[in-house]
Amino acid sequence: MTRKLLLFHFLSFCCLLSANATGQIPDLIIIGKDTLMLLECPIEHDSILSRRVSERLSREGGCTACWRNYQALWQIEDDKLILKKIEDSKSIFADPDTIPEVTIDLNGIFDKYRDKKDRVTATWFSGELKVVSGKQIYYVHMGFIREHEYETVYQVKQGKIISQASYRNSLKRGIPIKDALNFVCTQFNGDRFPELVDTKVVATVTILPKADGSINSVEIHVHRPDSVTEERKKLYAEQISMALHKIPRWDVLTVRNKIRKTDPWTLSLWKGKGCKALYQEKQVMHTLLYNDTVYALRGFPLQYDMNLYEKVEPYLKEEWRNDCHRGYTGQWKIENGKLYLINLFHGTSTSPLPLDSIFGISGKQPIEASWFSGELHLVRGGRLIDSYEFRDVFKKEIFCEVKEGIVIRQKTYNNSFTLGDREALKQCQEELQKKEIWSKLPELKGKSVHCSYQISLRPDGTTDSIDCTVYVNGCDWHQGLKRYHKEITNQEHLYIRIFKKTLQAVPKWNVLYIRDKIKKYEDWIDGKRCDD
Repeated sequence: MTRKLLLFHFLSFCCLLSANATGQIPDLIIIGKDTLMLLECPIEHDSILSRRVSERLSREGGCTACWRNYQALWQIEDDKLILKKIEDSKSIFADPDTIPEVTIDLNGIFDKYRDKKDRVTATWFSGELKVVSGKQIYYVHMGFIREHEYETVYQVKQGKIISQASYRNSLKRGIPIKDALNFVCTQFNGDRFPELVDTKVVATVTILPKADGSINSVEIHVHRPDSVTEERKKLYAEQISMALHKIPRWDVLTVRNKIRKTDPWTLSLWKGKGCKALYQEKQVMHTLLYNDTVYALRGFPLQYDMNLYEKVEPYLKEEWRNDCHRGYTGQWKIENGKLYLINLFHGTSTSPLPLDSIFGISGKQPIEASWFSGELHLVRGGRLIDSYEFRDVFKKEIFCEVKEGIVIRQKTYNNSFTLGDREALKQCQEELQKKEIWSKLPELKGKSVHCSYQISLRPDGTTDSIDCTVYVNGCDWHQGLKRYHKEITNQEHLYIRIFKKTLQAVPKWNVLYIRDKIKKYEDWIDGKRCDD
């Protein structure tokens, strides 16, 4: 395998990752004609060798995916673990056409480990070597916690291979974990337990699946509330287990011929009375008729009382889907100041559910929602913008405060969004990244400069005022917490004045008018970069 191909493979681990990333690139090992990944670092098993290698490294061009700042190449030859070379981080992640391979001199470090053929034999190492290839099927962003399709485990004693075993690992996908856990969270009925009216329930769940994705066994540990008895926690766990068993297929990860337990998941299942009535993003909305107009309803009033939802569940079976975890949709209306339930529908077939049987009220429809107290959020008119403060913004919003099914207060908002001058903002960014602006400031050599800004806007999108915070950082990431960092908030500081002057050249900004006020425009913009 050429260095170019190896570079392509390992770039996915490297400098695109955040500074807090700890997933590490592996050493390499030659076995026969193949160069494979070795998820072990034998040099690091000897502190003296590790220190001596470190002393010869340049510490240039590294990244958080290679804290050791080198990559060793090994070979299994004559049933021995042989060290071939150690490549410096200066060239590991560089373009081979630009920077040739940089290796460190092994002489003076490994002299006493050379055999009769002058090979460096890892006689200091005893333990297990995990060699992998093929598709990566499991990954945790820490060290070498990952699994691949093909794996061979070598047992080594003082550098000699004493045994080996090969495996074909696999991952059989089930319901996406995020969707499955969100579904489980919708099922917990805290209304069964009076002590949870103002209390949060948090639990950790681990599942051992069967080969078909169903549950073999489940472990549940309830962390909160910690004030209740173990007997009550056991009742919470039973209800959580029932919800977990409703998932038809979990992921099945098989490693070394054994199905592995899932990672532990911590779930926030309950946040007090009415929490299940709140809207979850990406879930299909109900509809509500109000003043002869149909609105989308961002909320689930039926589940303000989870005991009512339990009466609906027997009719749902496996009706839930990724965008409808509750398994049903509903039609509501507000008439004469009261909230009514008109219809409930299956989540998949959209056929109506039998309200008479669910509520035990024959021929009395619509049903007055006297169980509900809280806020109804009605929207209409299409999305103006996505993910503003973690939610979508619609042209029209109505908030209704409801107490025991009666509307006691309401507020209507007409929102709008006007697009600003994108080209001018792009030119602003290009202007701020010109080297001649920052080259006049020698104190910024070896540093980067970035700006976080807030712009108060007039209704026509022009600038009313600008507030900036400038961040100056050193470019040597290897210094860790000692890396230079300065935060500047004085609006008269030279760096802030440079950003403000350029930002003021933008003639028109995006204007989001929401809930009777113009939202400040907030963003980041780069100035001097580390490669300048």
